[in-house]
Amino acid sequence: MKKSEFELLFDISNYYTKEIAKKVVRNMKLLKDESMLLSGDDSGLKNVWEEYCVQIQGEESFYIHINENIVASSIKEIYAKYPVPVKQAINYMGSIDQSEETEDSYNHDSFGIQETLKEVNRLAGNFENKRINNYLYSGSNW
Repeated sequence: MKKSEFELLFDISNYYTKEIAKKVVRNMKLLKDESMLLSGDDSGLKNVWEEYCVQIQGEESFYIHINENIVASSIKEIYAKYPVPVKQAINYMGSIDQSEETEDSYNHDSFGIQETLKEVNRLAGNFENKRINNYLYSGSNW
């Protein structure tokens, strides 16, 4: 069965959005110790990615904006390195649900960055490990 142009564009956009999001997660996992401002040494959490997952899965802390800024900066940095046609595909697909859609929507990086943020947040919402589960279900609070 032959795919439509839209389906192909969706597949390409989805592939690269997931790829960029995975790179963001890798970057956040490298941020440890001094970058972990939100949880104490006794939290049991290992890195900024785990902190972010706890915030997405549990109750948001007053300081969630710090990790959101880390995520946004990482997305922008990685996203900027991709070829223009890839960014245009992601931007176009991201603009479809936006009320601000224009004929030139595929050139607005904000749509692509927002699509990638949705994917990072989806990953954070579904990521589990023993440390995160212990933190979320042991009665710890931010």
